Amino acid sequence: LLEALAREQEADRPGLVRRLAADPGDERLKLYVTTRSLGVRRDFPALFQEGDYLALSPEGPRARHVLAFARTAGETSCLTLATRFHLTLGADRAAPVGAGWRGTTVPLPAGLGRGPWIDAYSGNSLAAGPEGALHLEEIFAELPLAMLRPA
Repeated sequence: LLEALAREQEADRPGLVRRLAADPGDERLKLYVTTRSLGVRRDFPALFQEGDYLALSPEGPRARHVLAFARTAGETSCLTLATRFHLTLGADRAAPVGAGWRGTTVPLPAGLGRGPWIDAYSGNSLAAGPEGALHLEEIFAELPLAMLRPA
């Protein structure tokens, strides 16, 4: 299953991410997220062995539906964002992604950097807006979670 998933990712990563997001019950979704997360851990070991934890505070209409934190080590940061309380968003079957997150942001503290980062799951390049905040409509465009590693 892992080998098939890797081949599918290599052939059409955007398509794979769309298919996984469309069916949260797909057993491959957890495997995909786990392997991509472990890949970031392998590529940036200092962040996870010696890095500091920094809680981030979402703002906006869906702020209570987001968990966000950063791991930092020197000038390097990795940000993790995930949604929660899906049922109260009316997302009983589909992942809460896209425009529903408009107006919800995660301000980044000074010194954390503004990006660009690469989302380990979608492969998208992302950066903070001019005001220094991540816009969740963009971050959660395809999946209701993101792990932003250094570009």
